[in-house]
Amino acid sequence: MSRILGVDFGSRKVGFAIGDTESKIAFPRKVFYYQENKELLKEIENLIDQEDIEVIVWGLPLNMKGERTAQTDMTTTFATKIKSLLKIKTVFQDERLSTKEAQNLFQEKETAGEDSLAAQIILQNYFDKHQ
Repeated sequence: MSRILGVDFGSRKVGFAIGDTESKIAFPRKVFYYQENKELLKEIENLIDQEDIEVIVWGLPLNMKGERTAQTDMTTTFATKIKSLLKIKTVFQDERLSTKEAQNLFQEKETAGEDSLAAQIILQNYFDKHQ
């Protein structure tokens, strides 16, 4: 059973979700606030070690027309750096509307931040697409 980390990447905070390839169910994990990329790198490295992560699914922020944005470039640049440094499989999942869906869920479920719920939605969409 492979464990997968879902990531909703932002410039100062990141939502994380975790799931496995057997159950194909994603669960929100946490929201991590950081000042420098090296702090985020260390947090991801710790999650990979603690949770035995084999794949990272990064939310790919495209605009509503499916076009790349400045945030798309920031995300893919950082994800590529993580892939290279930590030698881990990396995939991208379209995250359009995941934040809006998370905001709707967040109103109903107050146990996790909306960024970790967005990561959960990104990862669950990945599982659903690859069944």
